[in-house]
Amino acid sequence: MKTIALLTLMTIVVCPQGAPPSKEPPGGLLPSEVPQFITIGSDDNNSGDGVNFLVDELMDGRFNPAGTDNPATFDGTPVRASFYFIGVHERAGGMVCDAHRNVYLKGHEIGVHGYAHEVGFDEAGWREDVAKALDYLTRDYRCDDDGNTINGLGVPRSEIHGWRTPMDAYSPELFRVLQEFGFVYDCSLSTGFGFLGEDATNHTWPGTLDQGWPASFPDSPGNFAGLWELPQSRMDLPPDLGGEQIGYCDSDWFWKTPDRSVDRPAAEIATILKYNLDRHLGGNRAPLHLCLHGNAWGRQEWEVIRGIPRSTRTSERQAALTDFLDYALSKPEVRVVRQIDVVGWMRDPAPLGELPEPTPPATPPGGGGSGRCGALGVEALLAMFLVALMPRRNS
Repeated sequence: MKTIALLTLMTIVVCPQGAPPSKEPPGGLLPSEVPQFITIGSDDNNSGDGVNFLVDELMDGRFNPAGTDNPATFDGTPVRASFYFIGVHERAGGMVCDAHRNVYLKGHEIGVHGYAHEVGFDEAGWREDVAKALDYLTRDYRCDDDGNTINGLGVPRSEIHGWRTPMDAYSPELFRVLQEFGFVYDCSLSTGFGFLGEDATNHTWPGTLDQGWPASFPDSPGNFAGLWELPQSRMDLPPDLGGEQIGYCDSDWFWKTPDRSVDRPAAEIATILKYNLDRHLGGNRAPLHLCLHGNAWGRQEWEVIRGIPRSTRTSERQAALTDFLDYALSKPEVRVVRQIDVVGWMRDPAPLGELPEPTPPATPPGGGGSGRCGALGVEALLAMFLVALMPRRNS
């Protein structure tokens, strides 16, 4: 865990310039040269069983393609995801708390999804909401079933970088508060709107909000220098499933009708995810950012306590997501990483296929280093070195 903690700290090295959102990969790289990042961002997470499925069954023991064993492109590193927790779950009991703590122990990223899943605050209200949400994550570790106990996850504040707004109801007031609290990124916006000429081949790459977000819908968040935005990926349906566009969250994939009255067969869910990955790979390779809800992938606590098995529908959806991940990891260009890892890579982008950098020499006082981000390149290389210490599969 020390390695993972150090990696997280080192991969948020700040380049001296902003990185505006773009349809092109960073650093002048061609789409064929960059990893196809997949980020799994799960919010709500009030089902311990659902969170445990994602961590222990879907991702545990899986590794990214070996590549050239270069940590700068996450070659052979463990599959990782990002989880955004709600602060009020400090009172959800031991089962949920244990699942949340397991996320951290397994090396996944922990971010914030507000305190009580409420929105519409002014700046003072957001400031209070963010502070209370952080309390649950950073409070000394304690996971008890006593209904009167306020639990805590024991995550160092320095390891919490990301925010997803409840119901994606972001606002300029919120983003000002995120800057005050030192968040590195938000991931509440989305990309892939057909009426803007977007499809799964030309989604917008992440970038900083120095000049806002291009063609934001429905509202522009405003200009917030240095704050990164990692947009969620809307989905294109294959032609044989209608060819239209749908939303970016699992709840959008699950249903065939807008009123959510007709289930989508699990096989179609896997087909949609694979189709969109292939379109990303054949396009500009913007990250494929999947929005999940942990509570949608497992049982509620009372069902677990009573020994009620997972429903057929849930089990089939789990199998579809597993099938997609197997398919994704069969692609040599794919890397399934945490959101903060995408930010780290974009600050110092490395092409696929490079041999690992040698361990960098110490930089003399006042020295600059020679990394892609100029003066801070040595620190970025150290972060890559730390990634190399992470466990890898045999290749």
